[in-house]
Amino acid sequence: MFVDPNFPPTNASLWGVKGIRRCFERLEWLRPDQLTSSGTVLFEGSLAEPKPCGMRNVTQGILSDCYLVAAIALCARQPRLLSQLFVAYKPEEGWCTVRLFLNGSWEEITIDTLLPCFQGQPAFAHHFVGEPRELYACFIEKACAKAYGSYASLIGGHIDEALMDLTALPVEELNLLRAPDYSSRVAQHWEEGSLLACSWASRGADLPLHQHIRTNHSYVISDVVQETGSELKLEILDPACSECQKHTFWVESKDFLCFFNRLSICHTTFGCVFDAQGLRKTSFSLQITHENAGGCSNFPSFHTNSMFRVSATHPVPLAITVSQPDARRVCHEFGCQSMYPQLGLTFLIQENVVNQVDTDLNCCTRNRRRILVQTPFCSKRDVSVIVCVEELSPMGCSEYRVVPSLFFPGDLGTGHLQVHFAWLDSDSILVEELRPNIATDFSFVGSFGTFYSKPFEQSSPSLGHLGSVLRLRFDQLTSVKILAASVPVPLTVILTRNPEEAVWWKQDSVHRSLHRMVQPIADKEEYLSLQELKPLFASFLAACNVDDSRKDVLLARCDPTNSGRISFGQFLSILNQAGVSRNDMHRISGCASNSQVKGSSTFVGVAPLSHPERDFEVIENHDHDHRDLNLPTLHSSLASGCDQVPVMSDVTVWSASFLIRQSEFYLCPLIRGVDQTCSGFELQILSPLAGLVVLRESAKRVVCAESINSL
Repeated sequence: MFVDPNFPPTNASLWGVKGIRRCFERLEWLRPDQLTSSGTVLFEGSLAEPKPCGMRNVTQGILSDCYLVAAIALCARQPRLLSQLFVAYKPEEGWCTVRLFLNGSWEEITIDTLLPCFQGQPAFAHHFVGEPRELYACFIEKACAKAYGSYASLIGGHIDEALMDLTALPVEELNLLRAPDYSSRVAQHWEEGSLLACSWASRGADLPLHQHIRTNHSYVISDVVQETGSELKLEILDPACSECQKHTFWVESKDFLCFFNRLSICHTTFGCVFDAQGLRKTSFSLQITHENAGGCSNFPSFHTNSMFRVSATHPVPLAITVSQPDARRVCHEFGCQSMYPQLGLTFLIQENVVNQVDTDLNCCTRNRRRILVQTPFCSKRDVSVIVCVEELSPMGCSEYRVVPSLFFPGDLGTGHLQVHFAWLDSDSILVEELRPNIATDFSFVGSFGTFYSKPFEQSSPSLGHLGSVLRLRFDQLTSVKILAASVPVPLTVILTRNPEEAVWWKQDSVHRSLHRMVQPIADKEEYLSLQELKPLFASFLAACNVDDSRKDVLLARCDPTNSGRISFGQFLSILNQAGVSRNDMHRISGCASNSQVKGSSTFVGVAPLSHPERDFEVIENHDHDHRDLNLPTLHSSLASGCDQVPVMSDVTVWSASFLIRQSEFYLCPLIRGVDQTCSGFELQILSPLAGLVVLRESAKRVVCAESINSL
């Protein structure tokens, strides 16, 4: 009989070499024919057409892996999912091969049929009713234990991760406190055949909410019954109970929110990866560096994230999943449960796209994006979202973008992310990873030119419709002169106002205070020395009364480049993973307030001009009563190829792309608003053309000149 040399029947396979140990009763390893049951079978039926007894036949045992057992039970609702999991089962030879979806691809894992048992029955996941006794839950759990190092590495986890491992299907997590229509969604997804699970997620201790329900424990929705009107009755299965009469209980939909605040939905409508007709999948691997770790959309660096373009020929649902490398094995080696940086997905429409300008891919700034869906940023391995995409009008110059990211700017996580897309109509969707072609990259800082005008109240002003006359004095204008060898000239401009104050951590009072605390160990590039950070990190955890067992593994995993230093964003990320709350950060930083910096009513933009040789006026709404007819209008001074004056926005980072049809022109940063303290800016000029000559001018004098041939 086969005995697996890579996962032998020893304590190392139970608890790991350095892992957590549990003082259970003495366990023994038995084959299926040695169990006290009158007979055993993998499941009724065949590998190709399994016929399991159902979800209510699976129970957890003495290992705290309710999330995994709940996922195994859910697979019994769709027998074809069990069919794709088992490649072969040879009890007479003592081995079984299970297929799991690990780190973005399917892997076949061969195990022996020896099971940890107590008093002649499986001690962990098993089936407690039926003759002959089914065994598929035992072997799925053992394959997962082998994949992640030991049975103990399965202790604690999230059902979304387990369902992804077993099905490769997208799993959405719905916050029920923010979903008033949850009842109709439960009914809809149940009718579609989706797999449903629920829990009460809490960062506190595991406490009972009801005689049947406790926090941070996974439950299965095993049946949904439509009662009178819109009311539902839901049967809830607890994988931890082995007594038939306590294994399930019923909850009415009106009481559901009293006991559960999370709903997990595994979308089986996207089909089995092996047999779904027309199913299309494509995956991408992203390397996360300091250059593309832009953080979530709250921060001005969001546009630096890696992103994808999605186009469609007709309306179709699209499933998007972003995954981090699994942390179970490495965390278990340090004696703690798995932890992850906060991960999220943003699905948006990018507006005013200029397809002829390759560098326009860098322009996903706040003034040009419209967010359609953004998942909560959670400390999870996998995050999924289902969106509906349709063909966008070419006249609108817009496109869909998908942006996977970690929450804090500069947080590299483990250095890699995987992004998976799935849809059912193979010819309807095109997904592209955006790779900007940048041959010219020039940046400089300067001061804005001055607008003289009455204050305005419009929330989104353009230089063309405010109903007042603006006068721009060229002798106070800072501009950039562009010289090109040929036309047209494609280029992108990214304008950051008050760059010294636009640093992301300065926008939040708690982050500012924490940054001051770590500033003494930061180098000139604002990176923190890991060696010097260790005692400070330990003192933070002690001040917050947080278990420091996670400290070593977090410090070991937070530097994927092995540079010996991390960014401030990575530091905040490991504080969060260690269990330090924002209130704790506020308290230990000594911050006087717990707020974010409010935006100002200052609008900025950049205008490409032909020859700004003298003062000119901006005439708005054709109001000629106050116009000086001796001055030209701004619109008449626009460079060829720019038909409209760009819309100014009250954003920290503003961008636009142009296709200029003249070889010599000017770029003029402009400001308008109530906040006159906003006078400085940083202007970045990007172009796919090499050899552009960039001349920085101020007050009609050339103050510096640069010629950029290539990066």
